[in-house]
Amino acid sequence: MYGNKMDSKRNESVASLTTYFAENTSMHGISRFVGKPGFFRRAFWVLAVLTGAGVAVYNIWTIGIAYSRWEVSTVVSLEYNSKLRFPAVTICNLNPVKKSSIEVEETEFDSLKTALRYEDLFPTSSEPMDNEDFYDWENSSVSYDTYDRNYRATIDFQKALLLMKVARRIQIGHQIHDMLIECSFQGKVCTPSNFTHFYNYMHGNCYTFVPTDVDYTFISQTGPLYGLSMMLYVEEAEYISSLSSGVGFKVVVHSPDTMPFPEDEGFDISPGFATSAGVTKVTVERVPAPYGNCKLYGPGVEEPPNIFTTQVPNITYSDKTCKKTCVQKILVSLCDCCYNIYPCNPDALRIINSSITSAVRFCGLNGETKESCAVEVLDELDNEQRVCPDSCYPNCKEDTHQMEISTAMWPSSNRLTSLVDGLIRGFENKQGAQPIDKHASAAEKDTFFRKNVMKLNVFYKDLNYQKIQTRPAYDWKSLLSDVGGQAGLWLGFSLLTMAEILELILDVVIHLCTRPFRPNKGQVDPGQKRDEKQF
Repeated sequence: MYGNKMDSKRNESVASLTTYFAENTSMHGISRFVGKPGFFRRAFWVLAVLTGAGVAVYNIWTIGIAYSRWEVSTVVSLEYNSKLRFPAVTICNLNPVKKSSIEVEETEFDSLKTALRYEDLFPTSSEPMDNEDFYDWENSSVSYDTYDRNYRATIDFQKALLLMKVARRIQIGHQIHDMLIECSFQGKVCTPSNFTHFYNYMHGNCYTFVPTDVDYTFISQTGPLYGLSMMLYVEEAEYISSLSSGVGFKVVVHSPDTMPFPEDEGFDISPGFATSAGVTKVTVERVPAPYGNCKLYGPGVEEPPNIFTTQVPNITYSDKTCKKTCVQKILVSLCDCCYNIYPCNPDALRIINSSITSAVRFCGLNGETKESCAVEVLDELDNEQRVCPDSCYPNCKEDTHQMEISTAMWPSSNRLTSLVDGLIRGFENKQGAQPIDKHASAAEKDTFFRKNVMKLNVFYKDLNYQKIQTRPAYDWKSLLSDVGGQAGLWLGFSLLTMAEILELILDVVIHLCTRPFRPNKGQVDPGQKRDEKQF
Protein backbone atom coordinates (compact mmCIF):
# COMPACT_ATOMS: atom_id res chain seq x y z
CA MET A 1 0.00 0.00 0.00
CA TYR A 2 2.76 2.41 0.99
CA GLY A 3 4.81 1.55 -2.07
CA ASN A 4 1.86 2.12 -4.46
CA LYS A 5 1.22 5.58 -3.08
CA MET A 6 4.85 6.43 -3.35
CA ASP A 7 4.85 5.28 -6.98
CA SER A 8 2.13 7.80 -7.73
CA LYS A 9 4.28 10.58 -6.30
CA ARG A 10 7.57 9.87 -8.00
CA ASN A 11 7.20 13.03 -10.05
CA GLU A 12 6.86 15.17 -6.93
CA SER A 13 9.73 17.01 -5.17
CA VAL A 14 12.15 15.49 -2.70
CA ALA A 15 10.47 17.47 0.07
CA SER A 16 7.09 15.98 -0.76
CA LEU A 17 8.54 12.47 -0.83
CA THR A 18 10.10 13.04 2.59
CA THR A 19 6.89 14.47 3.96
CA TYR A 20 4.88 11.53 2.74
CA PHE A 21 7.40 9.15 4.32
CA ALA A 22 7.17 10.97 7.67
CA GLU A 23 3.37 10.86 7.63
CA ASN A 24 3.20 7.13 6.90
CA THR A 25 6.31 5.54 8.48
CA SER A 26 5.97 2.88 11.15
CA MET A 27 8.50 4.70 13.37
CA HIS A 28 6.59 6.28 16.26
CA GLY A 29 6.25 9.98 16.87
CA ILE A 30 7.31 11.46 13.54
CA SER A 31 3.80 11.39 12.04
CA ARG A 32 2.60 13.37 15.07
CA PHE A 33 4.38 16.59 14.14
CA VAL A 34 4.67 16.45 10.35
CA GLY A 35 1.74 18.21 8.63
CA LYS A 36 -0.26 18.53 11.86
CA PRO A 37 -1.78 21.78 13.15
CA GLY A 38 -0.97 23.26 16.57
CA PHE A 39 2.42 24.68 17.40
CA PHE A 40 2.62 23.39 20.96
CA ARG A 41 1.43 19.92 19.98
CA ARG A 42 4.06 19.75 17.24
CA ALA A 43 6.77 21.14 19.53
CA PHE A 44 5.95 18.51 22.16
CA TRP A 45 6.28 15.64 19.70
CA VAL A 46 9.46 17.03 18.18
CA LEU A 47 10.97 17.22 21.66
CA ALA A 48 9.74 13.71 22.49
CA VAL A 49 11.19 12.24 19.30
CA LEU A 50 14.54 14.01 19.76
CA THR A 51 14.70 12.90 23.40
CA GLY A 52 13.96 9.30 22.46
CA ALA A 53 16.53 9.42 19.68
CA GLY A 54 19.16 10.85 22.04
CA VAL A 55 18.54 8.21 24.70
CA ALA A 56 18.55 5.43 22.08
CA VAL A 57 21.81 6.65 20.53
CA TYR A 58 23.48 6.91 23.95
CA ASN A 59 22.37 3.43 24.99
CA ILE A 60 23.41 1.92 21.65
CA TRP A 61 26.79 3.65 22.01
CA THR A 62 27.33 2.07 25.44
CA ILE A 63 26.24 -1.29 24.02
CA GLY A 64 28.84 -0.93 21.26
CA ILE A 65 31.55 -0.16 23.80
CA ALA A 66 30.60 -3.23 25.84
CA TYR A 67 30.72 -5.38 22.70
CA SER A 68 34.12 -4.00 21.62
CA ARG A 69 35.71 -5.08 24.93
CA TRP A 70 35.46 -8.72 23.79
CA GLU A 71 34.83 -9.87 27.34
CA VAL A 72 34.35 -13.54 28.18
CA SER A 73 32.48 -15.46 30.83
CA THR A 74 33.66 -18.72 32.36
CA VAL A 75 31.34 -21.69 32.64
CA VAL A 76 32.33 -24.61 34.88
CA SER A 77 30.41 -27.84 34.48
CA LEU A 78 30.76 -31.41 35.65
CA GLU A 79 30.61 -34.01 32.89
CA TYR A 80 30.42 -37.78 33.13
CA ASN A 81 32.14 -40.32 30.94
CA SER A 82 32.09 -44.08 31.26
CA LYS A 83 35.81 -44.24 30.34
CA LEU A 84 38.69 -41.85 30.82
CA ARG A 85 42.16 -42.06 29.36
CA PHE A 86 44.72 -42.72 32.07
CA PRO A 87 47.25 -39.89 32.40
CA ALA A 88 50.99 -40.24 32.02
CA VAL A 89 53.00 -40.40 35.25
CA THR A 90 56.60 -39.13 35.26
CA ILE A 91 59.01 -39.82 38.13
CA CYS A 92 62.43 -38.23 38.68
CA ASN A 93 64.83 -38.88 41.52
CA LEU A 94 65.54 -35.66 43.40
CA ASN A 95 69.24 -36.49 43.19
CA PRO A 96 70.45 -36.14 39.57
CA VAL A 97 73.82 -37.95 39.93
CA LYS A 98 74.79 -40.99 41.94
CA LYS A 99 77.66 -40.31 44.31
CA SER A 100 79.35 -43.63 43.57
CA SER A 101 79.44 -42.78 39.85
CA ILE A 102 81.83 -39.86 40.32
CA GLU A 103 83.89 -41.24 43.20
CA VAL A 104 86.02 -43.13 40.73
CA GLU A 105 89.39 -41.67 39.78
CA GLU A 106 88.62 -40.44 36.29
CA THR A 107 89.65 -37.06 34.92
CA GLU A 108 86.30 -36.43 33.26
CA PHE A 109 84.77 -36.08 36.74
CA ASP A 110 87.29 -33.51 37.99
CA SER A 111 85.13 -30.55 37.01
CA LEU A 112 82.13 -32.12 38.75
CA LYS A 113 84.09 -32.66 41.92
CA THR A 114 85.34 -29.09 41.84
CA ALA A 115 81.83 -27.73 41.38
CA LEU A 116 80.55 -29.88 44.23
CA ARG A 117 83.39 -29.03 46.65
CA TYR A 118 84.42 -32.66 46.48
CA GLU A 119 86.67 -32.57 49.51
CA ASP A 120 83.80 -31.39 51.70
CA LEU A 121 81.30 -33.88 50.34
CA PHE A 122 83.59 -36.91 50.33
CA PRO A 123 86.18 -36.37 53.11
CA THR A 124 89.08 -38.78 52.98
CA SER A 125 90.17 -38.36 56.58
CA SER A 126 88.41 -39.59 59.66
CA GLU A 127 88.11 -36.06 61.06
CA PRO A 128 84.56 -34.85 61.49
CA MET A 129 83.29 -32.25 59.03
CA ASP A 130 82.86 -28.70 60.29
CA ASN A 131 79.34 -27.61 60.98
CA GLU A 132 77.85 -25.57 58.18
CA ASP A 133 77.69 -21.89 59.00
CA PHE A 134 74.26 -20.32 58.80
CA TYR A 135 73.53 -16.71 57.96
CA ASP A 136 73.66 -14.05 60.65
CA TRP A 137 70.51 -11.95 60.25
CA GLU A 138 71.27 -9.43 62.99
CA ASN A 139 72.73 -6.78 60.69
CA SER A 140 71.01 -7.87 57.50
CA SER A 141 69.55 -5.53 54.89
CA VAL A 142 67.30 -5.93 51.89
CA SER A 143 69.60 -7.12 49.12
CA TYR A 144 69.40 -9.42 46.12
CA ASP A 145 73.00 -9.11 45.03
CA THR A 146 74.38 -12.33 46.54
CA TYR A 147 73.47 -15.81 45.35
CA ASP A 148 72.70 -18.58 47.82
CA ARG A 149 75.51 -21.12 48.25
CA ASN A 150 73.30 -24.05 47.23
CA TYR A 151 72.16 -22.15 44.15
CA ARG A 152 75.76 -21.46 43.17
CA ALA A 153 76.70 -25.11 43.67
CA THR A 154 73.80 -26.26 41.51
CA ILE A 155 74.62 -23.83 38.69
CA ASP A 156 78.33 -24.75 38.77
CA PHE A 157 77.41 -28.43 38.72
CA GLN A 158 75.11 -27.98 35.73
CA LYS A 159 77.88 -26.18 33.85
CA ALA A 160 80.29 -28.99 34.68
CA LEU A 161 77.79 -31.55 33.37
CA LEU A 162 77.77 -29.78 30.03
CA LEU A 163 81.36 -30.94 29.46
CA MET A 164 80.14 -34.53 29.41
CA LYS A 165 78.35 -36.31 26.61
CA VAL A 166 74.63 -36.94 27.06
CA ALA A 167 75.11 -40.70 27.17
CA ARG A 168 77.58 -40.29 30.01
CA ARG A 169 75.25 -38.00 31.95
CA ILE A 170 72.53 -40.62 31.67
CA GLN A 171 74.91 -43.34 32.81
CA ILE A 172 75.90 -41.61 36.06
CA GLY A 173 72.28 -40.97 37.06
CA HIS A 174 69.76 -43.20 38.81
CA GLN A 175 68.41 -46.02 36.62
CA ILE A 176 64.82 -47.23 36.49
CA HIS A 177 65.77 -50.89 36.90
CA ASP A 178 67.45 -49.98 40.22
CA MET A 179 64.67 -47.73 41.51
CA LEU A 180 61.56 -49.71 40.52
CA ILE A 181 60.94 -52.52 43.00
CA GLU A 182 57.32 -53.35 42.23
CA CYS A 183 54.85 -52.01 39.67
CA SER A 184 51.26 -52.81 38.80
CA PHE A 185 48.68 -51.16 36.59
CA GLN A 186 45.03 -52.15 36.93
CA GLY A 187 46.24 -55.16 38.85
CA LYS A 188 48.60 -56.31 36.08
CA VAL A 189 52.39 -56.37 36.55
CA CYS A 190 54.36 -53.61 34.82
CA THR A 191 58.13 -53.53 34.33
CA PRO A 192 60.85 -50.98 33.51
CA SER A 193 60.07 -51.64 29.84
CA ASN A 194 56.76 -49.84 30.32
CA PHE A 195 58.63 -46.60 31.09
CA THR A 196 60.14 -44.17 28.60
CA HIS A 197 63.22 -42.14 29.46
CA PHE A 198 64.19 -38.51 29.00
CA TYR A 199 66.93 -36.41 30.55
CA ASN A 200 66.13 -33.33 32.61
CA TYR A 201 68.78 -30.71 33.38
CA MET A 202 67.76 -30.44 37.04
CA HIS A 203 66.69 -33.96 38.01
CA GLY A 204 68.77 -36.05 35.63
CA ASN A 205 67.10 -39.26 34.45
CA CYS A 206 63.30 -39.09 34.38
CA TYR A 207 60.96 -41.93 33.47
CA THR A 208 57.38 -41.72 32.20
CA PHE A 209 54.75 -44.42 32.47
CA VAL A 210 52.24 -44.31 29.61
CA PRO A 211 49.91 -47.27 29.03
CA THR A 212 50.20 -48.17 25.36
CA ASP A 213 48.02 -51.28 25.18
CA VAL A 214 44.61 -50.32 23.80
CA ASP A 215 42.86 -52.47 26.39
CA TYR A 216 44.51 -50.58 29.25
CA THR A 217 44.68 -47.05 27.86
CA PHE A 218 41.26 -46.12 29.23
CA ILE A 219 40.00 -46.53 32.77
CA SER A 220 36.42 -47.55 33.46
CA GLN A 221 36.74 -48.04 37.23
CA THR A 222 38.04 -45.84 40.00
CA GLY A 223 40.23 -46.28 43.06
CA PRO A 224 43.78 -47.47 43.80
CA LEU A 225 43.12 -51.03 42.58
CA TYR A 226 42.48 -49.74 39.06
CA GLY A 227 45.33 -47.27 38.81
CA LEU A 228 49.12 -47.29 38.85
CA SER A 229 50.92 -48.55 41.94
CA MET A 230 54.71 -48.46 42.36
CA MET A 231 57.16 -49.35 45.10
CA LEU A 232 60.27 -47.21 44.62
CA TYR A 233 63.81 -47.37 45.98
CA VAL A 234 65.38 -43.92 46.30
CA GLU A 235 69.03 -44.98 46.86
CA GLU A 236 69.54 -42.50 49.69
CA ALA A 237 73.20 -43.51 50.15
CA GLU A 238 73.92 -42.18 46.64
CA TYR A 239 72.72 -38.66 47.40
CA ILE A 240 74.99 -35.62 47.07
CA SER A 241 74.05 -33.13 49.76
CA SER A 242 74.71 -29.92 47.83
CA LEU A 243 72.49 -31.06 44.95
CA SER A 244 69.48 -32.18 46.92
CA SER A 245 68.57 -31.28 50.47
CA GLY A 246 65.56 -33.60 50.37
CA VAL A 247 65.19 -37.30 49.65
CA GLY A 248 62.54 -38.71 47.38
CA PHE A 249 61.02 -38.41 43.92
CA LYS A 250 59.41 -35.64 41.93
CA VAL A 251 56.15 -36.87 40.39
CA VAL A 252 54.33 -35.20 37.50
CA VAL A 253 50.89 -36.35 36.37
CA HIS A 254 50.14 -35.01 32.90
CA SER A 255 48.43 -35.75 29.61
CA PRO A 256 50.16 -38.51 27.61
CA ASP A 257 50.78 -36.20 24.66
CA THR A 258 52.30 -33.26 26.57
CA MET A 259 55.88 -32.64 27.69
CA PRO A 260 56.40 -32.83 31.46
CA PHE A 261 58.58 -30.21 33.15
CA PRO A 262 59.45 -31.55 36.62
CA GLU A 263 61.44 -28.40 37.40
CA ASP A 264 58.22 -26.36 37.07
CA GLU A 265 55.42 -28.65 38.20
CA GLY A 266 54.57 -31.81 40.10
CA PHE A 267 54.82 -32.87 43.73
CA ASP A 268 57.41 -34.64 45.90
CA ILE A 269 57.07 -37.99 47.62
CA SER A 270 59.21 -39.16 50.52
CA PRO A 271 60.51 -42.56 51.68
CA GLY A 272 58.75 -44.22 54.58
CA PHE A 273 55.34 -43.12 53.31
CA ALA A 274 52.64 -44.33 50.97
CA THR A 275 51.47 -41.42 48.84
CA SER A 276 48.12 -41.57 47.07
CA ALA A 277 47.21 -39.17 44.28
CA GLY A 278 43.51 -39.14 43.45
CA VAL A 279 43.22 -37.61 39.99
CA THR A 280 40.38 -35.57 38.51
CA LYS A 281 40.53 -34.76 34.83
CA VAL A 282 40.00 -31.12 33.86
CA THR A 283 39.24 -30.11 30.28
CA VAL A 284 39.83 -26.45 29.44
CA GLU A 285 38.20 -24.96 26.35
CA ARG A 286 39.14 -21.37 25.52
CA VAL A 287 37.44 -19.11 23.01
CA PRO A 288 39.71 -17.89 20.18
CA ALA A 289 40.30 -14.34 18.91
CA PRO A 290 38.97 -11.71 19.18
CA TYR A 291 37.70 -12.83 22.59
CA GLY A 292 40.90 -14.60 23.63
CA ASN A 293 44.47 -15.27 22.61
CA CYS A 294 44.38 -19.04 22.32
CA LYS A 295 45.35 -21.04 19.24
CA LEU A 296 43.67 -24.18 18.01
CA TYR A 297 46.21 -26.64 16.64
CA GLY A 298 45.14 -29.76 14.83
CA PRO A 299 45.31 -31.53 11.48
CA GLY A 300 46.32 -29.12 8.75
CA VAL A 301 47.50 -26.43 11.16
CA GLU A 302 51.26 -25.94 11.35
CA GLU A 303 52.57 -25.86 14.92
CA PRO A 304 55.45 -23.64 16.09
CA PRO A 305 58.85 -25.37 16.38
CA ASN A 306 59.23 -27.68 19.39
CA ILE A 307 62.75 -28.79 20.32
CA PHE A 308 61.43 -31.09 23.05
CA THR A 309 60.23 -33.58 20.47
CA THR A 310 63.88 -34.64 20.31
CA GLN A 311 63.57 -35.80 23.93
CA VAL A 312 60.02 -37.16 23.99
CA PRO A 313 58.52 -38.08 20.59
CA ASN A 314 54.86 -37.64 19.69
CA ILE A 315 54.20 -34.75 22.07
CA THR A 316 51.86 -32.00 20.92
CA TYR A 317 51.96 -28.23 21.20
CA SER A 318 51.86 -26.44 24.53
CA ASP A 319 52.61 -22.83 25.36
CA LYS A 320 55.44 -23.96 27.67
CA THR A 321 57.29 -25.89 24.99
CA CYS A 322 56.77 -23.02 22.58
CA LYS A 323 58.17 -20.38 24.96
CA LYS A 324 61.19 -22.48 25.94
CA THR A 325 61.91 -23.30 22.30
CA CYS A 326 61.65 -19.62 21.46
CA VAL A 327 64.20 -18.70 24.16
CA GLN A 328 66.64 -21.21 22.71
CA LYS A 329 65.96 -19.91 19.21
CA ILE A 330 66.71 -16.31 20.24
CA LEU A 331 69.94 -17.26 22.02
CA VAL A 332 71.21 -19.28 19.07
CA SER A 333 70.34 -16.44 16.71
CA LEU A 334 71.74 -13.52 18.73
CA CYS A 335 74.52 -15.09 20.83
CA ASP A 336 75.46 -18.16 18.78
CA CYS A 337 75.14 -20.38 21.85
CA CYS A 338 72.55 -22.58 23.58
CA TYR A 339 70.84 -22.28 26.94
CA ASN A 340 72.06 -25.24 28.98
CA ILE A 341 68.64 -26.13 30.40
CA TYR A 342 67.05 -26.77 26.99
CA PRO A 343 67.90 -29.31 24.26
CA CYS A 344 70.77 -28.33 21.98
CA ASN A 345 71.46 -31.52 20.03
CA PRO A 346 71.76 -31.48 16.23
CA ASP A 347 68.11 -32.46 15.78
CA ALA A 348 66.98 -29.63 18.05
CA LEU A 349 69.16 -27.14 16.20
CA ARG A 350 67.65 -28.21 12.87
CA ILE A 351 64.19 -27.60 14.31
CA ILE A 352 65.24 -24.10 15.37
CA ASN A 353 66.93 -23.29 12.08
CA SER A 354 67.30 -25.74 9.24
CA SER A 355 70.31 -23.82 7.92
CA ILE A 356 72.45 -24.66 10.98
CA THR A 357 74.97 -27.28 9.95
CA SER A 358 77.66 -27.03 12.64
CA ALA A 359 77.42 -27.74 16.36
CA VAL A 360 76.49 -24.91 18.73
CA ARG A 361 78.03 -24.94 22.19
CA PHE A 362 76.32 -24.00 25.43
CA CYS A 363 76.59 -20.36 26.48
CA GLY A 364 78.31 -21.14 29.78
CA LEU A 365 81.14 -22.92 27.96
CA ASN A 366 81.59 -20.52 25.08
CA GLY A 367 83.61 -17.72 26.62
CA GLU A 368 82.64 -14.69 28.67
CA THR A 369 81.45 -12.71 25.66
CA LYS A 370 78.73 -15.17 24.65
CA GLU A 371 77.82 -15.89 28.27
CA SER A 372 77.32 -12.17 28.96
CA CYS A 373 75.29 -11.93 25.73
CA ALA A 374 73.05 -14.75 26.94
CA VAL A 375 72.60 -13.13 30.36
CA GLU A 376 71.63 -9.84 28.73
CA VAL A 377 69.14 -11.47 26.36
CA LEU A 378 67.55 -13.52 29.17
CA ASP A 379 67.19 -10.37 31.30
CA GLU A 380 65.51 -8.60 28.40
CA LEU A 381 63.08 -11.50 27.99
CA ASP A 382 62.31 -11.52 31.72
CA ASN A 383 61.71 -7.75 31.70
CA GLU A 384 59.63 -8.00 28.49
CA GLN A 385 62.05 -5.69 26.71
CA ARG A 386 62.34 -8.40 24.07
CA VAL A 387 59.45 -10.53 22.90
CA CYS A 388 59.34 -13.91 21.32
CA PRO A 389 58.78 -13.76 17.54
CA ASP A 390 56.65 -16.92 17.71
CA SER A 391 53.07 -16.59 18.94
CA CYS A 392 53.12 -18.86 21.97
CA TYR A 393 49.45 -18.72 22.84
CA PRO A 394 47.72 -21.31 25.03
CA ASN A 395 46.00 -24.14 23.24
CA CYS A 396 42.28 -23.57 22.77
CA LYS A 397 41.60 -27.05 24.12
CA GLU A 398 43.79 -28.89 26.58
CA ASP A 399 43.49 -31.47 29.33
CA THR A 400 44.99 -30.99 32.76
CA HIS A 401 44.69 -32.92 35.99
CA GLN A 402 43.84 -31.88 39.52
CA MET A 403 45.13 -34.07 42.32
CA GLU A 404 44.09 -34.79 45.84
CA ILE A 405 47.23 -36.01 47.59
CA SER A 406 47.31 -37.91 50.85
CA THR A 407 50.10 -39.70 52.71
CA ALA A 408 50.31 -42.40 55.35
CA MET A 409 53.22 -44.02 57.17
CA TRP A 410 54.24 -47.12 55.30
CA PRO A 411 54.66 -49.97 55.75
CA SER A 412 53.02 -51.15 58.96
CA SER A 413 55.21 -52.86 61.51
CA ASN A 414 53.58 -56.22 60.79
CA ARG A 415 54.40 -55.94 57.10
CA LEU A 416 57.85 -54.44 57.43
CA THR A 417 59.85 -57.62 58.06
CA SER A 418 58.60 -59.45 54.98
CA LEU A 419 59.16 -56.40 52.77
CA VAL A 420 62.73 -55.91 54.01
CA ASP A 421 63.56 -59.57 53.44
CA GLY A 422 62.12 -59.42 49.94
CA LEU A 423 64.13 -56.27 49.18
CA ILE A 424 67.37 -57.89 50.36
CA ARG A 425 66.71 -60.96 48.19
CA GLY A 426 66.17 -58.65 45.24
CA PHE A 427 69.55 -57.01 45.90
CA GLU A 428 71.23 -60.40 46.01
CA ASN A 429 69.71 -61.40 42.66
CA LYS A 430 71.23 -58.30 41.01
CA GLN A 431 74.75 -59.52 41.79
CA GLY A 432 75.85 -56.00 42.73
CA ALA A 433 77.03 -54.24 45.84
CA GLN A 434 74.58 -54.83 48.67
CA PRO A 435 73.37 -51.59 50.30
CA ILE A 436 72.54 -53.49 53.49
CA ASP A 437 73.82 -56.73 54.95
CA LYS A 438 71.23 -59.47 55.21
CA HIS A 439 72.60 -60.25 58.67
CA ALA A 440 72.00 -56.70 59.91
CA SER A 441 69.88 -56.21 62.99
CA ALA A 442 66.14 -55.71 62.73
CA ALA A 443 66.50 -52.06 63.78
CA GLU A 444 69.09 -51.41 61.06
CA LYS A 445 66.87 -53.05 58.46
CA ASP A 446 63.91 -51.01 59.66
CA THR A 447 65.85 -47.76 59.43
CA PHE A 448 67.26 -48.62 56.01
CA PHE A 449 63.84 -49.46 54.58
CA ARG A 450 62.09 -46.37 55.90
CA LYS A 451 64.89 -44.12 54.59
CA ASN A 452 64.89 -45.63 51.10
CA VAL A 453 61.58 -47.15 50.07
CA MET A 454 58.22 -45.56 49.37
CA LYS A 455 54.94 -46.41 47.68
CA LEU A 456 53.06 -44.35 45.11
CA ASN A 457 49.46 -44.84 44.01
CA VAL A 458 47.98 -42.81 41.14
CA PHE A 459 44.33 -43.36 40.23
CA TYR A 460 41.14 -41.67 39.12
CA LYS A 461 39.01 -40.94 42.13
CA ASP A 462 35.88 -40.67 39.96
CA LEU A 463 34.88 -40.73 36.30
CA ASN A 464 33.40 -37.26 36.42
CA TYR A 465 35.60 -34.68 34.81
CA GLN A 466 35.48 -30.93 35.11
CA LYS A 467 34.96 -28.87 31.99
CA ILE A 468 35.97 -25.21 32.09
CA GLN A 469 34.75 -23.23 29.11
CA THR A 470 35.21 -19.58 28.26
CA ARG A 471 32.44 -18.09 26.17
CA PRO A 472 31.81 -14.64 24.73
CA ALA A 473 30.10 -12.65 27.45
CA TYR A 474 28.58 -10.42 24.77
CA ASP A 475 28.31 -11.93 21.30
CA TRP A 476 26.76 -10.54 18.10
CA LYS A 477 23.37 -12.08 18.89
CA SER A 478 23.23 -10.22 22.19
CA LEU A 479 24.42 -7.08 20.42
CA LEU A 480 21.66 -7.30 17.80
CA SER A 481 19.03 -8.02 20.44
CA ASP A 482 20.03 -5.11 22.67
CA VAL A 483 20.37 -2.61 19.81
CA GLY A 484 16.96 -3.64 18.47
CA GLY A 485 15.46 -3.40 21.95
CA GLN A 486 16.75 0.13 22.52
CA ALA A 487 15.74 1.35 19.05
CA GLY A 488 12.30 -0.22 19.39
CA LEU A 489 11.72 1.00 22.94
CA TRP A 490 12.60 4.66 22.34
CA LEU A 491 11.73 5.12 18.65
CA GLY A 492 9.64 2.16 17.58
CA PHE A 493 12.38 1.39 15.08
CA SER A 494 12.61 -2.09 13.53
CA LEU A 495 14.10 -3.81 10.50
CA LEU A 496 10.87 -3.09 8.61
CA THR A 497 11.40 0.58 9.36
CA MET A 498 14.84 0.23 7.85
CA ALA A 499 13.16 -1.19 4.70
CA GLU A 500 10.93 1.88 4.57
CA ILE A 501 13.97 4.17 4.80
CA LEU A 502 15.68 2.24 2.00
CA GLU A 503 12.57 2.61 -0.13
CA LEU A 504 12.57 6.37 0.50
CA ILE A 505 16.21 6.60 -0.51
CA LEU A 506 15.45 4.63 -3.68
CA ASP A 507 12.57 6.96 -4.55
CA VAL A 508 14.72 10.05 -4.00
CA VAL A 509 17.49 8.63 -6.19
CA ILE A 510 15.03 7.77 -8.96
CA HIS A 511 13.50 11.24 -8.68
CA LEU A 512 16.86 12.95 -9.01
CA CYS A 513 18.06 10.70 -11.82
CA THR A 514 14.89 11.13 -13.91
CA ARG A 515 14.54 14.89 -13.38
CA PRO A 516 16.37 15.83 -16.64
CA PHE A 517 13.98 13.67 -18.65
CA ARG A 518 10.74 15.14 -17.21
CA PRO A 519 9.00 18.20 -18.83
CA ASN A 520 9.58 21.53 -17.06
CA LYS A 521 6.63 22.74 -15.06
CA GLY A 522 6.99 26.20 -16.61
CA GLN A 523 6.28 24.73 -20.08
CA VAL A 524 3.03 23.04 -19.19
CA ASP A 525 0.15 23.79 -21.53
CA PRO A 526 -1.97 26.59 -20.01
CA GLY A 527 -5.16 24.84 -20.97
CA GLN A 528 -4.07 21.77 -19.16
CA LYS A 529 -3.23 23.92 -16.16
CA ARG A 530 -6.69 25.52 -16.19
CA ASP A 531 -8.32 22.12 -16.45
CA GLU A 532 -6.34 21.03 -13.41
CA LYS A 533 -7.52 24.12 -11.50
CA GLN A 534 -11.11 23.46 -12.44
CA PHE A 535 -10.63 19.87 -11.36
